[in-house]
Amino acid sequence: MAKTDEIKFLDQHMEKVVFGACALILAYGVFQWVLSAPLRPEVPEVDGQVVPATELDQELLSWAQRVVERKPSKGREKPVPDYDGEIAKQRQPADAATIASWGDHRSVMIPPKQVKPAEGVRLAKVKDILETFAPVFTELKGVRELVDQEGGVDKLVFRGKAEFPRGELLKAWNKEFRGSAMDEVIAVAVAVEIERRVVLGDGQFGPVTTVTSVAIPPAEGQAATEPFVIPDYDGKNADEVRKAIDTFSAGPQKDVLRPKYWKVWSQTDSKWTTPWIKEPVVKKTPAPAGAGAGAARTPEPVVKVDDGTIELLFHDTDVIVQRKYSYRMRVVFVSPLYTHDDVVYKGTPKDALVKTIASDWSQWITGQAIPRTTQYFLTSAQAMGANKKLYCTIFTRSLGQVVAERFEAVPGRIIGGVISKKMKNPTTGEMVSKVVDFSTNATVVHADFDKKYTSKTGRTENTREMICLEGGELVSHILVKHMPAGDPRALAYEDLQALVDAQAPR
Repeated sequence: MAKTDEIKFLDQHMEKVVFGACALILAYGVFQWVLSAPLRPEVPEVDGQVVPATELDQELLSWAQRVVERKPSKGREKPVPDYDGEIAKQRQPADAATIASWGDHRSVMIPPKQVKPAEGVRLAKVKDILETFAPVFTELKGVRELVDQEGGVDKLVFRGKAEFPRGELLKAWNKEFRGSAMDEVIAVAVAVEIERRVVLGDGQFGPVTTVTSVAIPPAEGQAATEPFVIPDYDGKNADEVRKAIDTFSAGPQKDVLRPKYWKVWSQTDSKWTTPWIKEPVVKKTPAPAGAGAGAARTPEPVVKVDDGTIELLFHDTDVIVQRKYSYRMRVVFVSPLYTHDDVVYKGTPKDALVKTIASDWSQWITGQAIPRTTQYFLTSAQAMGANKKLYCTIFTRSLGQVVAERFEAVPGRIIGGVISKKMKNPTTGEMVSKVVDFSTNATVVHADFDKKYTSKTGRTENTREMICLEGGELVSHILVKHMPAGDPRALAYEDLQALVDAQAPR
């Protein structure tokens, strides 16, 4: 009975027994290896020895003092090798003076530079370069002037001046021709093409037309100059064609760039002039110190550097007054590949037969209209009963000067007309008969012989009034002597009359 009870006790308390045994083993391990383990007072080595922490400071001080008191060894120092001497011995043999010949120099084979054979210059590329250049207008002006034609003729003309950078063109072309059989490229201008369009009243432009160059007949006894025609190239006459082009370039080319024109009479200088050509500027040298007031001063011409820019000029005489025109131009050159079969691109041999190529067009530029020089003013009237008349004084230009004539103004008729007038020729000083056109664009519509106006004193007085139709508008004119002093028409009349009086023979 007793055994059975013991077995039951063990079964009931086995887990507690095992747990108690494990707790005892754990407590033993903690005491044995943790709580009872001595502290390690050692520190890292000082001069190769481990020392306790309490002696660390003293050992470090002792080691530092020993280091300071160390002296260099009295033993024999190891010699330093003479590296420079050894290198020199290796570079020059000891018996170099006894060697009679060192043999032939070593030949180094350098591969030659591979140059791709030239295939020729393409005409398309040459044209593309030219089309990047265009003339640039520097002046455009419309005037009425007396030209030296048949003893003196009044002409209306629009004159234009422009510049073209031929030097820059040649630089670009020569770069393209580099490496070809052509040593140097030339740029020969054979034509300057000019186009014009009329500026309409609403600001729009009329159709584009070509301006024809002025043809001046040759002087008596001289043959007329024929326009240059580039000879045809047949593949065998290259030298003949090139010679003709060179001859043209050296002479007649200048007449293409700057066509001849009549001389113009200058009222100021009283001589024939060329106003489109500026006279060279002359710089005066100051008189030397101590020289008298009348000491001569040698003028120094101002030298203009030639940068390759050429000046272009044209005169358009097919114009009328009070009309605006717009112009543009381009330059036509001989193709630098013309006749050069050995230079042209091999794939297009016919490019050597192309004679001319053209630059790009300049920008359109519009000039101011030539003002109408014919002006009229109501200057007098007659009123005798039913016989009433108005008279106008008309001013215009002839032989380069202002002339005046008195005309009757009749309602329903145009004022003015064409008459023969005796006047002084300014170029010769002689009195000549000249047919002068005094026509106006004004038609008399109404005449009033009892027009009221306020005088300078503030009084109401009578004057004469003429109503005219001008350009689709009705315009009123009163007697000039009754116009206010500040009226622009009164001032214009006084200026014109003063010019006529100054030119009258004395």
